[in-house]
Amino acid sequence: MKIVIVGAGRAGLEVATHLTRIGHAITIIDNDQTVTRRASEQYGLMALTGDATIAAVLEEADIARSDVVVAMLRRDADNLAVALLARAAGVGRVMVRMRDNAYGPVYAAAGIERVLSETDLIIGAVAT
Repeated sequence: MKIVIVGAGRAGLEVATHLTRIGHAITIIDNDQTVTRRASEQYGLMALTGDATIAAVLEEADIARSDVVVAMLRRDADNLAVALLARAAGVGRVMVRMRDNAYGPVYAAAGIERVLSETDLIIGAVAT
């Protein structure tokens, strides 16, 4: 699958390298040129530097031809913007990392069905 991951922090980079190892084509987008250079040089990832809340940056990553877009930025407002732009580009599967649970209804109202809440994941793991 062709997957675009927006946000190459520790979690985003770990997800990207894991998915690459199992055969997916990954493109990383991050604002920090040092991070994208490291992702490219150290891990062999396709990496773009830019603000993914700007449609032109996502177009450069060719998201319209992506199977999945995963928004893993620090701010939920930015993840929401990326998700909406991806949906508008016709991406079939859009996933976001939710940091603030207050955004749950906002993502739902926007039609974003794949919301990964760190709190919910931890609670689920402890409960099982």
